[in-house]
Formats: sequence, C-alpha cells, structure tokens
Amino acid sequence: MTTKSDSKAYDGAALTAPSTAEEAVSGLQNGEAVAFKVTGSQTEVGWSTNTYEIDWDAEETTAKKSNYTVTENLGTLEVTKGDAADYDADVTISGWTYNGQFDPQGTLSSEAESEADGATVSCKYYGKDAETGEYTVELAGEPVDAGDYRVVATWTETDNYPSLSDYCDFT
Repeated sequence: MTTKSDSKAYDGAALTAPSTAEEAVSGLQNGEAVAFKVTGSQTEVGWSTNTYEIDWDAEETTAKKSNYTVTENLGTLEVTKGDAADYDADVTISGWTYNGQFDPQGTLSSEAESEADGATVSCKYYGKDAETGEYTVELAGEPVDAGDYRVVATWTETDNYPSLSDYCDFT
C-alpha cells in the first residue's frame, strides 16, 4: 500500500491526499482486488501519516487476506502556518472629526482570520515626520489633534497563524 504526501498552509479545511487503486495498491495476483480508502487527514498546523483502511470483507474484495502480507509506504500530510500574506487582516477608520479628544463617535474596525484561532489585536498610532512626510512618529496613545495619522493593527501569533498586521491612514 502506498499513500501520497501533501502539504499546504493552514486554512481551516482538512488536508487529504486520496489515491486511486492503481496508485495505492500493488502486488495483487490474478486480477484480484481489495476495497480500500485513504483515511489520512490533517487540519491543524502539524503533520500526520496519510493512513488507509482495507476492507477484506467487502463485496468488491476478491483477494483473501491470508494470501497477502501488506507492506506500507505511507505519505505524510503537513499543514504549515504559511506566510502572513496568505491570510486576511484588515483595519479601517471612518467618521472621525476633530473635537479635542480621541473621537468616540468614529469607527475603528479591525478583523483578521486568526481571531477565530484566539488571536488578539493591538493598535499603535503614528504621525507624520515633518521632514520626510512618512508615518514614523509613534504616538503615546490615540491621536487627539487634527492632522494626518496612521493606525497599525497587529494580531498575535497563534498555533495555526503567524502574526498578522494591517494599517490604515486617516485624517
């Protein structure tokens, strides 16, 4: 019996690598057949053996178990965290107006695929550097003065996701 190997970045769906009889079973004699299915599956980050089952009692099985010794060459299924670019992470700000304080009426919205896996988000705010015009001046907290700003949202790494981040510029 031979099963395939395969790998992918985590996406919440099970990784499987099924095989046809021609791919998986070899060495049967005189046109005999066995009912089998590949049962290996890996969903979370990690790896497992791509297992299988033979149903020696199935109607379509014509081979007798006692006539064969099963030798295995089993593949591996591996799910990795992938790169941060493989996943969605978004932060947006809308409806803010100057009123001398961080605008509680404005909307800061953030979401990432990794939140379903327990990731938490934190935000940092940046102002523009007067000389370069780049958002490199980190603020001690939320902005309270009128101006141009950037918010950077960062989600923590989890068992299945790398650390994710996104930013949004606002006035």
